[in-house]
Amino acid sequence: MKKERNQISKEKVVIKPTRKDYFKLALILLGIIAFFACLMKYLSDQRADEIAFINKDYSITKGIITKISLYKGKHVRIKYLVEDKVYIESDGMQKKLNKQTGDSISIKYSNEKPELMISEYNLDY
Repeated sequence: MKKERNQISKEKVVIKPTRKDYFKLALILLGIIAFFACLMKYLSDQRADEIAFINKDYSITKGIITKISLYKGKHVRIKYLVEDKVYIESDGMQKKLNKQTGDSISIKYSNEKPELMISEYNLDY
């Protein structure tokens, strides 16, 4: 009798997921996807607002490329001078790259907030 109980307790019980479990998993995955979609929408809207703000009142100057990154998105880091203050900002690249680190590049920056800029590699330039 004891031997039978030990054998029964050692057997593995396999529980199959039900439709309800699959439905819960699907809802969780949809929630995660919706979160990232909303985050991407928010970030792109924020950048569009910054570009509109720059285009209201801007000046054009030259900057120096300090870094070019092509890994996990294309962007260029630029160092530029506005009213005796040095700014180092980054911008995305949508145009073909034809310059190297250390080359000069044209940028548009906001007269109100000089830390907001658009490089000539941006389509909105």
